[in-house]
Amino acid sequence: MDRRSFFQHSILTSLSAALGLRAHASEQDLAKVLEDKEIPLIPSPPSETENQLERWRRQDRLPIWDSDHPSLLILIQAVRANRRVRFTYGGGSTPGSRRVISPSLVFAVKNFPGTYVSGYCHEREEERSFLFTRIADIRPLGQSPSPPHTGPQPDISYLSLIDDDHPDLGLPNF
Repeated sequence: MDRRSFFQHSILTSLSAALGLRAHASEQDLAKVLEDKEIPLIPSPPSETENQLERWRRQDRLPIWDSDHPSLLILIQAVRANRRVRFTYGGGSTPGSRRVISPSLVFAVKNFPGTYVSGYCHEREEERSFLFTRIADIRPLGQSPSPPHTGPQPDISYLSLIDDDHPDLGLPNF
């Protein structure tokens, strides 16, 4: 019996006894009694991997702006110059896949080992984070296109009005 099954069996046995059900009540019997009493079922505890990922997400990001490592330097320069990079990624759901990203940050995570890069992944079409030690064959590419903009376009027409109406403000022409 694995840990999760043991945990569920223990809860089922305890609840069955507390609710006055027979010793070997089925999960369906218990669910019916709990539904009748308007008691919600207890969710399964998160796995250790889920706990660790949530802790990683909550920790502070510590930006890295310089490195002696040539591949890491390519990523840092791509962030600074708004350039895309291509690499082979040995992690994730499809290890060994080629990725093209527009990196936005190279960072370490407080209380976690490793160096990471986050940015817009053009294959997955969303922001992703990658562990640097799983990145291979990195190549810089051209200028990064802007990620798809999902909200309304900002109104910047007022900028030319300000400049035209008040040339003494010294605002740059757009």
